[in-house]
Parts: sequence; C-alpha cells; structure tokens
Amino acid sequence: MALLTFLKTYRLSLTVFFGGATGMIIELVASRVVSPYLGNSLIVWTSLIGVILGCLSIGYYFGGKMADRFPDFESLGGVILWGAFSLAMTAFFKEPVLQLIQFSLGNELRAISFISIMVLFGPASIFLGMITPYAAKLQLSNTLTTGKTVGNLYALSTFGSISGTFLAGFYLIPLFGNSDLLYALSLSLVLISVIAQLRWSTIHKLVIGLLALLYFLNQIVGVFRLKALADLDSWYNRIIVQQATDSKLNKLVVMSVDNSGIQSAIQSDQPNELYFGYTKAYRVSDVINGKLNKTLLIGGGGYSYPRDYLFNHPNGHMDVVEIDPAMTMLARRYFFLVDDPRLNIFHQDARLFLQRSEKRYEAIFLDAFNSLSPPFHLTTKEFMSEINRHLIAEGFLMINLVSAITGDKSQFMRAERSTLLSVFSFVEVYAIEDRPEEDVQNLLVVAYKSKPDILLPLHKRITDFGVQTRILTDDWSPVEYLTRNLYVK
Repeated sequence: MALLTFLKTYRLSLTVFFGGATGMIIELVASRVVSPYLGNSLIVWTSLIGVILGCLSIGYYFGGKMADRFPDFESLGGVILWGAFSLAMTAFFKEPVLQLIQFSLGNELRAISFISIMVLFGPASIFLGMITPYAAKLQLSNTLTTGKTVGNLYALSTFGSISGTFLAGFYLIPLFGNSDLLYALSLSLVLISVIAQLRWSTIHKLVIGLLALLYFLNQIVGVFRLKALADLDSWYNRIIVQQATDSKLNKLVVMSVDNSGIQSAIQSDQPNELYFGYTKAYRVSDVINGKLNKTLLIGGGGYSYPRDYLFNHPNGHMDVVEIDPAMTMLARRYFFLVDDPRLNIFHQDARLFLQRSEKRYEAIFLDAFNSLSPPFHLTTKEFMSEINRHLIAEGFLMINLVSAITGDKSQFMRAERSTLLSVFSFVEVYAIEDRPEEDVQNLLVVAYKSKPDILLPLHKRITDFGVQTRILTDDWSPVEYLTRNLYVK
C-alpha cells in the first residue's frame, strides 16, 4: 500500500525522469549500433544528434496537441508503450535495416547515416519526446504556478538525461553491449508505462511477451544477428571478430570496428604469417636501420606486427600503445597474442602517452588511420612534433595511411604529407601494391629526422603531389571531410 501511495504521488516525476534517462541512453547506444556500418566520425555524430533532437521536437509538438485532446494517464502510458514497441523493433531488425540502407544508397555517408538513424531511432525518440508536454498538461492545475511546474518537469527530464548519459557511458554499454541494452530499454519503457497508468494491463503483458520472443529469436537462435566470433562493446569501440574467406579461399580470422575494411587479420592455418601488405611493408624498417632494438607501435589492433617484430628481432623491444583494452583482450583470445617481457603494452591515448613519457625510440610505427574516421588528434602538427621529440637523431616514423595517390580521394594523404613536412626534414610516400593511382589503397609514409641515403624496396615511390596543401593542426584537422569520398564508388 505504501508503494502504491508513493507511485500515485510521484508517478509523473518518475515517468519524466526515466523517460529522459532512456532517451539519452538510446542516443549513446545508437552510436554503437551504426558504427560497424558507418564508423564513428563527426558526420555520423552530427546525423545522430540532429536526428534525435529533431524527432524529440516532433514529439514535443504532437505530445502537446495530443495531451490537449486526451489529458489522461491512460493515453500517456499508451504513448510510452508505443515507444517500447518501436525500440523492440529496432533491436530485432537493426542489422538487416542497416545492410539494406547501405546496399541501396552506396557509400554516401551523410545520406546513409541520416536515413539509418531516422529509421531505427526516430520513432522511439518521437514517442519519448511526447512524455514531457503530456506530463505538463496532467500536472498543471494552478495557472499561477505554470512556469514553475513546466520548469520543474523539464529540469527533471534533463536531470534524467544527464543520469542516463553517465550510466550508459560508464557502465551499461561496456557491461551489456548494444543489443541486450536495447531490449532492456524496451522493457524499461513497458515498466514506465505501468507506472504512468498505475495498472498492469493485458497489452503490457503482450508487449513483454513479444519482447521475450524477439529476444529469444535474435539473441538465442541468432535470427538477424551478426554472425561473429565476438561482438563486443568497449568504452571506445564496437569490435567485431569474424571468420572470413578471401578471394584466394584462404580462411581468415578478422577484426573490424567499421565497414571501411578490416583492421586486423590472420590466416587460420598460418597465424604467425603477416597477412596484410602494409604490415609486411613495415619490415623495410630493417633496410633503414638493420639493428632496430627499441621501437614503438601506436595502434595494437590484433597485434600481428608486434609478434612478427619480436620474432625477427631477438634482441628487440617494442612498446605498443593501444587505447582500447578490449582490443588486447580479443588479440589474446583470437590472434595468438601472448605475454613477452620484450613487449610492453600501454592502454592509453597515444598523445597522453607521449606527453607523459621521456622514452626515445629508433623507430615509431603509426597504425591508427585505417578506418572511416581516423582520430583527428593523431593527424596534427602538434602530435607529429611530439613523435619527433621521441625519436633519436637517426630515428624515423612509418605510417600506414589509407588513401588514393591522385585525384579527389588523395586529399588526406596530401594534407598529412604537408603536415609531416612541417616537422620532419624528409618525407617519402610509397605505393605498396601495383594498383591504379586513383584507387584507394594502403600507402606507406616514412618521415625521417635526417635525410636518408636509400630507396626502400617497395613497389613505387610517389614523387608528384601537386600543390602543397594546408597543414593539419589541433585547431584545424577536418579528417572526416578529407576522407569523405574514400569509400564512395
């Protein structure tokens, strides 16, 4: 009886608070749902925030109109129940919907991200947006305190959003992952509807039954579920490890964080052999310095190159800076990474690591650019200056950079080369494979503190870069704009 009295007294406040929290959790989960298909760039976040805010505005508008026509708790509970249903549909159909939209629209990231987020998360956001104006209508009984009442409700909704933000980012997403969390949020909305109506109706039971069925089919049976060895949400990425077969019918284990390609791969029957051409190209570092003993790799991924480096350099030591501990955990589980006293792993942002370290290296390898959204703070003059500070006088930097050599798709490479030239005395760009220059490909960029006397034994050294472009800085580094056309057919 005491609980019922409490709910009757505070049900509007509870509904508004938990509605606000749920809406913000949905926005953060949405970024993880779409990241394997769209990446995690500024373009995607712009679409995500814009669509969610737009749909909330639609909800505010229609919620107010509906509240004037049906000012009762039954209707409010019904609105929330529709939100639960739409979120359950998103949880179940998200993978085929994303695949269909991507197949239909190609690789125009702005259009794909806008439509994908609108289809998957627009309906639920509209229904959640209807809660606060509905609550205001039901709460207003004294016109002399209208401002105070509305202000309190919006403050409560915003406080719920703040709570949901910290709860999702710090705990829920890393703990549960996006699919389980979407189903849990849908169930939460059903319970919020029960609180609003103060009754447990047949329709509530039916929606929960539907939720249970969809969860069983999706998460247990595997209907519409991404087939993967691992599908993990960490603090930094949604990481997917899958089995695959390449064009030569080699069986692979691959790791990816978005659909721009594969971040790490090994052949199942030859796990100690390097698979990618660019990792094999790193071996030419021995041509520059045949006695490399102290090196740094930024971006561990599947750790295939660190294992190869240690094998080929019995006296060598390598530090690896990998921001995501989950990457390292998956590398241990699926990519044969084992502990080695000559391998030091630091789970830290690369800039923070370099700022706090006084170590100096003979060579630094940067392997953090092979995705839809390269981390902009690792592309700038300030970061390259920090790398330069950590190299010995004869030291050099090698970067795996995804770009075309000529044409519109070469913008990122040319900007990065200009940036490196503002810090290093000499910069070379090499094509690793025999491919048309207008094709997007892995390029090896080498920056030296002092001019080398060698030509590296790679496919081709690029010499024509056109007009030097603007230097990337912490104040100006629009990498999403520069890489926007890389995967457009």
